[in-house]
Amino acid sequence: MDLASYRKVSSDPTLEKDYLQFKYRELRRFAAIVCLAGAAVSGSLWWLARSVDPYNAGYVALHYVVMALSLATLGAAYWRLGVSRLTPWAFFFVMLLTQHERLAILSLLTNGFKLGFNGQLHFFFLIPLAGLPLGARWTVTALAATTLYPLLLHGMGLIPDFPAALHVGLFAMLFIPALAILFMFEVIFRRLFLYQREIKSLADTDPLTGLDNRRRFFSEAGKLVNLAHRYYHPFCLLVADLDHFKSINDRFGHAAGDQALCHAATAMTRQLRDTDEVGRIGGDEFAIVLPETGPEEGMRIAERVRAAVAASPLPPDPSGASPPGITVSVGLACAGARENVSVTEIFRRADEALYQAKLAGRDRVAPADPA
Repeated sequence: MDLASYRKVSSDPTLEKDYLQFKYRELRRFAAIVCLAGAAVSGSLWWLARSVDPYNAGYVALHYVVMALSLATLGAAYWRLGVSRLTPWAFFFVMLLTQHERLAILSLLTNGFKLGFNGQLHFFFLIPLAGLPLGARWTVTALAATTLYPLLLHGMGLIPDFPAALHVGLFAMLFIPALAILFMFEVIFRRLFLYQREIKSLADTDPLTGLDNRRRFFSEAGKLVNLAHRYYHPFCLLVADLDHFKSINDRFGHAAGDQALCHAATAMTRQLRDTDEVGRIGGDEFAIVLPETGPEEGMRIAERVRAAVAASPLPPDPSGASPPGITVSVGLACAGARENVSVTEIFRRADEALYQAKLAGRDRVAPADPA
């Protein structure tokens, strides 16, 4: 079995956290159905108890209700709630409570442990399936706890009729296979997680520059613009275009053109803040959203971006030829705190300003006309 995906996720805390969120999101509804089905089965077992021991069946009814309600509550939590630090603890508590109630039922029924001990097997199905959305350590811990708990009560003399030797044999026979299946599932699901991340990266990232592609950029820009509208913050949008890019391709080849794009992308990105959004939206065209930025600050950042590209020449060509110089023209459009403008509209304004920068001689920043 290929364990590379398991080691890759486990060795990176951030990747491990993303994986656990992905796993919970994908499997929580399945685990909810398992818990709700377990609650239904637990509730229906009371009718079986009545046929086995009609006299004591009334005394165990409450235990069946508690067992069914605890599983149903966990199932509802899985179904309705997102990732929470309390969810694993709730899972562990419900599994242990279910075991406790089951032991109480068997100890109250006549010959309960002789007739109902085989029910212990269901924990090796219920716990792994109900714990699928969580980390494997929680499932293993819950299995171990529910297995050791009756041995502890038996050792304290609280359930003297409990068949401890049979219980230990059952544990030895099933625990290792259960761990192996859990580990195999973890390896497979971590591999699926990495595949999904890779596919998402291919769909969202420009493969040449590593920046967001057009689709991803406008998606993220839309979110930033919506936040700006919600909290009445100003924002700016830059559109930058490499000057004479076609001549670079024609004179120096497409490899030099690719190098120029990557070099310009790196130079621009270094001038931006972590909160800014940048993407390559066309052949030699880039766009940048500057949240919480007014016109004056936007002009300073745009000029800084332009100067950074012009001031950082390409590395020398291996053949010894002089590398081409790179400059960019930048169009700047800004929206005020109370101006409700869409991404499409602000982009159109910045693109028109870029056209004016080209007409004015290139290698400059042109602000858009006020709306």
